[in-house]
Amino acid sequence: MVLSIVAAVVCCVAGLFGIGGIVVLGEQAVEGQAKHAAEDFYRHLMDGKYVRAYTLLCDGEQSRRTVREFQQLVDDGPDIVSYEIGQLEVLVDRVSVPVELGVRGANPRQVRLRLAQDPATGEFRVCGPWV
Repeated sequence: MVLSIVAAVVCCVAGLFGIGGIVVLGEQAVEGQAKHAAEDFYRHLMDGKYVRAYTLLCDGEQSRRTVREFQQLVDDGPDIVSYEIGQLEVLVDRVSVPVELGVRGANPRQVRLRLAQDPATGEFRVCGPWV
């Protein structure tokens, strides 16, 4: 009887650790996907691949401006020469990452990049502000 109780307790504790491990792995996966989206976006901007960067914008941002308008906005903005993505912040209604932008001829600029998951694909998209 005592052995059965000990076995049950061990199973419950192991189950809790297993669930905790799954939660941690899930958080790490979300963080990795979000940071990957942010990195791709800035890499495309720096490489002048505006159409590719535009495809990484969330639907709301794409509905506000065309690809041509987006390209003009980027061309008129600061010349980004580097970026460093910080620690992901997950809140109930949003996901964001701090980004330090290296700007040609100016001091580094700090932005908090908002991201959202595409409901159809589950991939993260950039919702702004990016500069």
